[in-house]
Amino acid sequence: MFNFEPPTILVDGSYLLHRTYHAVPPMYSPDGILTNAVFGTIKHVIHMLNDFAPTHMAVVIDRPEPSFRHTLSPLYKADRPPYPSVFLDQIPWVIAILEALGIPVVSIAGVEGDDALGTLAQMASDAGEQVIIATADKDMMQLVNESINLKDTFKGNLIDREAVFQKFGVYPEHIADLLALMGDKADGIVGVPGVGKVSAANLIWEYGGLTGIVNNADVIPGAVGIRIRAGLDNLALDRKLTGIVTNMELGVSLSDLRVQSTDTDKLDALYRKLSFNSLL
Repeated sequence: MFNFEPPTILVDGSYLLHRTYHAVPPMYSPDGILTNAVFGTIKHVIHMLNDFAPTHMAVVIDRPEPSFRHTLSPLYKADRPPYPSVFLDQIPWVIAILEALGIPVVSIAGVEGDDALGTLAQMASDAGEQVIIATADKDMMQLVNESINLKDTFKGNLIDREAVFQKFGVYPEHIADLLALMGDKADGIVGVPGVGKVSAANLIWEYGGLTGIVNNADVIPGAVGIRIRAGLDNLALDRKLTGIVTNMELGVSLSDLRVQSTDTDKLDALYRKLSFNSLL
């Protein structure tokens, strides 16, 4: 639990947009604008505002420009289909509402949202703040520590170190290792064929993490050892792809995350434009 309130709140805006786009039934403004992802995302953000009344908060949204991971691997997210325009067209509306609410938005070309969230969380933690990141993205679980926790706003539960262990069988400091071993086809991360969550966790516990696994690759028995030895180069690359960077140059300071007063006239006009009558 947290030692003091309010914590700094960081919202994985891209995660919420995707989840709500698929979870909330289609809804339209009087002008025919599809608004399900806008409505769902803003409702989750408002819940975080109401639950924690933060003085510092940010919503982080991915940009389409490639990141350093795309340079490292041509496979990285290469097989993902392009986002439909009816999804992308909702993002500016989310940003406009957030700005009217007085909530800072962080969206930086060439910086993936995970790295921006990781850097902001580390920045706040280093300043002695408690941090809650609104997401249930498995990649983000590597950030969890004594001062940084996740909040799954869909299920309402707080994800701390023990919750990460219960889900994956390893603690947050080894989540990036686990993901590198398991691989992720959607992200173009190769991993070790035949190694799933349980076997990856067992390897990590036996050898102390991915570095120990690589250093002891010659003595790992059976088919798993053969596959690990055959994929050592891929493992090194995959670990770079799965690790979240927590020291990116964002050009953003903690003072930039201070929640501002709401522009009620602008917010009212946006809600009426999109027919968000329940939020008026």
